[in-house]
Amino acid sequence: MDWRAWRDLELRDVLDWPLAAQRTLLLATGLGIWVLLGLLLAWPMWDELQAAQRQHQQLETQATAQRMAAADWPQVQRQHAQAQQQWRVLQRRFPERLQPQQALEVLDELAKRHHIDIQAMRVQGVTRQDTHQEQAIRIEATGDYHDWGRWMAALLEAEPVMWISTLEAGSADARGGQVKLAMTVVCAAQPEKPKEPS
Repeated sequence: MDWRAWRDLELRDVLDWPLAAQRTLLLATGLGIWVLLGLLLAWPMWDELQAAQRQHQQLETQATAQRMAAADWPQVQRQHAQAQQQWRVLQRRFPERLQPQQALEVLDELAKRHHIDIQAMRVQGVTRQDTHQEQAIRIEATGDYHDWGRWMAALLEAEPVMWISTLEAGSADARGGQVKLAMTVVCAAQPEKPKEPS
């Protein structure tokens, strides 16, 4: 049956069609129904496939991140060891109790090392802050201003932890080579622990 004969057929007269045309129509209809059913049945499987692909991508991303973390693990261990060492140093510098006698000895030793001549050192009152305790030490001394700079820089690295809270400077000689300073150094300790009820 050629193409022109198909054009002359009317769908409402399907029972009058030649047998070959009826079989072809029946086969095409059956094939269309089979394809439609296949699509309907395959649709949930398609969703599952898409979900499985998404999960696969997530697992690959996680695996990549874990591989990178494993590669960085030695570096993480080194950083952790360095942080622990810095914490131990800070704990030594930041004692549980105020140590004014040790602070005076350190101040005197650093002054001698940096050619600072101390005329007077007086321990003053204790102040309690939320984060730490402070012990003020009043110092009067003279020295070359270069030596003063080196001495004050050394104080920032001292143990126990200390810093300069007030500073008054004046010339100790006519040439201005020697500087006379009066300053307050604060040494610090950890916050005072509350007393346990007896």
